[in-house]
Amino acid sequence: HIFVACHMPVFFPASVQDVLDLGVHALALSRYAGVWTGMKTIQEIIESGACVDVDPARVRVVRPEGALPADGVHIRWPDPALAQEERLFNVKWPAALAYMRANPLNVNIWSGANDRLGIVASGKAFNDVRQALADLGLDGQACARIGLRLHKVAVVWPLEPEGGATFAQGLQEVLGVEEKRPLIESQLRDLLYTWPDAQRQRVLGKQDHQGHTLLRAHADLNAAMVARELAARLMALDLPADVV
Repeated sequence: HIFVACHMPVFFPASVQDVLDLGVHALALSRYAGVWTGMKTIQEIIESGACVDVDPARVRVVRPEGALPADGVHIRWPDPALAQEERLFNVKWPAALAYMRANPLNVNIWSGANDRLGIVASGKAFNDVRQALADLGLDGQACARIGLRLHKVAVVWPLEPEGGATFAQGLQEVLGVEEKRPLIESQLRDLLYTWPDAQRQRVLGKQDHQGHTLLRAHADLNAAMVARELAARLMALDLPADVV
């Protein structure tokens, strides 16, 4: 949230491989848009080990189409404070979002035309969701049958609006699974606020639509907590008999 206050795009890796891959994108985005970038790393990810792919060609950086201003995006001398702020909002921020669109960093893991429930998660919470689904016996084929869409977010702020809208399209309900205070959930709710009532999804996460706590914000989550709430949301959507 401090990064947000400083208008810094925030990356949240879900694995050691993600730390390396997203680190490349964080540097490339910073250089392209002229903004600082931040990365959230927590104990379960950063204090771990893994076999990783370090092929220099693994991460392909795509430069967005469209010309940047002739004088660039970076600071210069003299550079009054108001000019810096105007450049941040009118030049740098659109450039950062353009980079996110050109390099899809937030992706659907599972999706189908008849999906009803969408789950959006990032970082460790994404791993908790995968474990929760496995504990419930739901693999990709089962999720397709019951209409469950899974969306992995690498840049938790700002939430790229075109990708967020595409993820939510056609769903009845969206469940945000996040560590501590909500960030993706509130952005997605703001994004969908202007949609017509018939198309607007119900966005849940820390609380349900009646204000009852779903996924706690005062401490970390685990797969068992996520599985319990996920099962409740799925049951509310009238699952096929063979899944129940």
